[in-house]
Amino acid sequence: MKIGIEEARRLIAENQRTQDPFLDLGNLGLTELPEELWELTHLKRLNLGTDYRENNGEWKPSREMTEDWVVERYMTRWFKAVGAIA
Repeated sequence: MKIGIEEARRLIAENQRTQDPFLDLGNLGLTELPEELWELTHLKRLNLGTDYRENNGEWKPSREMTEDWVVERYMTRWFKAVGAIA
């Protein structure tokens, strides 16, 4: 399995094709988010962490573990892109 920006781009392209409202980009060791992510305006949920909560309330681990990374500076941009904040 590719880890990093290439894998994130592959997952984003797959999500664009399927229009799934959830995308798991967790545990990829990313230090920045691919520009292609901002085109996924159909997204309702995005995981960037080590695990996430399913719709039924259960916690599920993301893909294989890698080093932690910081994306807080990108979250405002994503929330604006999907219309969650002004």
